[in-house]
Amino acid sequence: MRILNLKLQNFRNYDQLNIEFNPCKNLIIGKNTMGKTNIVEAIYVLAFTKSFRGSKDNILINFGSDHARIEGTVENNGKNDYKILLNGVDKKVFINNNPVSRLMDYLSHIN
Repeated sequence: MRILNLKLQNFRNYDQLNIEFNPCKNLIIGKNTMGKTNIVEAIYVLAFTKSFRGSKDNILINFGSDHARIEGTVENNGKNDYKILLNGVDKKVFINNNPVSRLMDYLSHIN
């Protein structure tokens, strides 16, 4: 399984971020508190619909915003587009623009 790109909107310290990943290796470098771990966290949220930090979803939304969006394309026996929408109260999950109503359906799709 390989992530091809990541798009963030209002996620943690990012207003907007678009990353195209290299198929071989990728380095995420920067000074302290610049958002390196937030990129890793966004990938984790895209994969598991929750943060590895154990925080509530509303903490993932950029301060002053009312929503966050995490999108990514994953290649694993074909390409699939994943999207997580957070509004502080609700979480919506989409695979290839189709809503996923149950978390287990989502998790079985990525394995």
